[in-house]
Amino acid sequence: MYSKLNQKVPTVESTVVDGVADTGAQVCLWSLSDYYKAGYKKKELIKVKQKIAAANRQPIEIMGAVFLSVEANSFRTNLMAFVTPDINGLYLSRQVLTELYVIPKSFPTAGDAKCGIDDKGIASEIATVVNHPSCGCLPRKPPPSAPIHNACSVQC
Repeated sequence: MYSKLNQKVPTVESTVVDGVADTGAQVCLWSLSDYYKAGYKKKELIKVKQKIAAANRQPIEIMGAVFLSVEANSFRTNLMAFVTPDINGLYLSRQVLTELYVIPKSFPTAGDAKCGIDDKGIASEIATVVNHPSCGCLPRKPPPSAPIHNACSVQC
């Protein structure tokens, strides 16, 4: 992407950064302090006019953008991160989390994270709690299907 923008590719070493899975995020954000710790310089930021606000509608100051190649558990993807002094760490968007197979493409569809047959422990306990509420209420069930009328005793 740097060449498409006629920008020099920064020469920095690979580094480990704490990532934050932000399934509600539409963009990736990277803290300015981590950007500098990774060896980047202010002049290497790509100028952007993008305005970003947090979920609470507070504006987020954007210093510029950087293109990154990220890897997690041998899965790799490329991303553009907006660099900001307003956060700590690297916030990964839903799209990046999908590309790294952290979440399924169908997220947040219920049941997609259902445990496999070999999974044991807390997941089955959680399922038990969900199926048998501790308050004594009946467990939730889908409504019954509509009745089937084979014949009408009155004129339909």
